[in-house]
Amino acid sequence: MRKNIWEIDKSFHCPLIGLCLNISEQRRILKKAGYKVKKLNDPNCHEILVDAISEDSPLAKRVQKFLDTKYKDALERWDDLIDTEYLTAWRASIDGEQMAADFYGMVTRPDFLEREHELFTDSAHILSFYKWQQMQKLQKAYSNLQNQYEYLEQKIKESRSRNLEISINEKALRQKLKKMQQTNAILQKQLDEKEKQTTATHKRSEDETDMQLRLDKQAAIIHRLKVENGQLKRQNSGMANLLAREKQVNQILANEISALAPKNKIEQCENCPNNALFKKRVLLVGGITKLRNYYRDVVERFEGVFEYHDGYIRNGNDNLDELVRRADYVLCPVDVNSHRACLNVKKFCNKWDKPYHMLRNAGISSVAMALTKIAQAGV
Repeated sequence: MRKNIWEIDKSFHCPLIGLCLNISEQRRILKKAGYKVKKLNDPNCHEILVDAISEDSPLAKRVQKFLDTKYKDALERWDDLIDTEYLTAWRASIDGEQMAADFYGMVTRPDFLEREHELFTDSAHILSFYKWQQMQKLQKAYSNLQNQYEYLEQKIKESRSRNLEISINEKALRQKLKKMQQTNAILQKQLDEKEKQTTATHKRSEDETDMQLRLDKQAAIIHRLKVENGQLKRQNSGMANLLAREKQVNQILANEISALAPKNKIEQCENCPNNALFKKRVLLVGGITKLRNYYRDVVERFEGVFEYHDGYIRNGNDNLDELVRRADYVLCPVDVNSHRACLNVKKFCNKWDKPYHMLRNAGISSVAMALTKIAQAGV
């Protein structure tokens, strides 16, 4: 017979709510229990549920029923463990995908060793704080990406407006050119008619001179309009290329926003340590140049020092060699770097005995995940 959640040690109540229920599940349970969840912030929801499960109450029973349903398969698996096998199973599950389910299955066992509760409490709180810290960093990165996304949307609108204006001007110039060509044809016809006249009077000579001057003036205007039309076409082509590049960057940022959008929140434990890369030099070789400031922001949020090399080898490898020598960690996205650049990174890292990480892509989330692993493992 499993323990009820209000019968387990109270030191497990906080990590149990934080690890086993995401914030949307917490709000759904409170709403069904009659709470006005719109007036509650996330910490309020967490505190209400932790207090509720400390005793046999309707809300505690509602929480237990929800958890029993959510982790039905895990409970059956933990019921099959004998003696202290669950200690080994718990250590194997820490920081894994099934950690929350295993935590609930472990603490509700009737033979759970109370003398071991400090080990499980500390590990649960550390993981809770770690996940909360990661969500805070991702939320800040998400906010910055959202601002950049809005900025690029505005630039795209301006580019479209400019393209429309250029298109309208080009159309007007074509119409004007066509009209002047028609005028020139009429003048040319008039000149041809005058040349056929047989009168050699002074009046005719003056008229012909005037007509020739008008034709020369019209020819000069036509030539100028043709030059302007060519310039407008080149400008329109350049704006189209710029618009295409901006759409590409916009799509990359939109994918990053979708990847970084937070799915839940984990409460912070005030007594847990900070695993950030304090004052360590992180060298990024390659990457998307327009995202350079965002790479810097991610590294500095881990309290590291950001350095950058674009991955192009122009006048030898001395610059890259020196940057690798000074760095504490080296990141190298393989999707934007040449094979030669990747080989040079590995060669210099082995030369100076520097840890390096070859990333699948140059996305911000890929860099953030690599820094998380470094901060956690210390390598």
